Amino acid sequence: MISCRQVDRALANMAGVIDEEGAADLRSLVQEQGRLSFSGFAEWALRQPTFDLMANHRELFALVDSDANGYLSHEEIGLILQLLDGRSSPEGIRAFIAQHDRDGTGTITHEELI
Repeated sequence: MISCRQVDRALANMAGVIDEEGAADLRSLVQEQGRLSFSGFAEWALRQPTFDLMANHRELFALVDSDANGYLSHEEIGLILQLLDGRSSPEGIRAFIAQHDRDGTGTITHEELI
């Protein structure tokens, strides 16, 4: 889940990338429930014409790293895959981890993601 604070921090980092209408829409989604599900964020991001997921990888990583521990878990990697190509499967997550997990921890750091 993504908190209001995480959304505000990410939107501040993406000033000029996300227009005010998109930012207001995202804030509204979070305020309705107090937190935003990963799937809710993915749906919002896919509707944003000015949000280039690849160009904004650091902000995306920080937003998806919901527990702010500096690495992405299996669930968080599933969200990244859904954001990047619109789908996520257990096999896809395992393949992604195998491809990017250079230190063998079973998780992905920001450095491994880029």
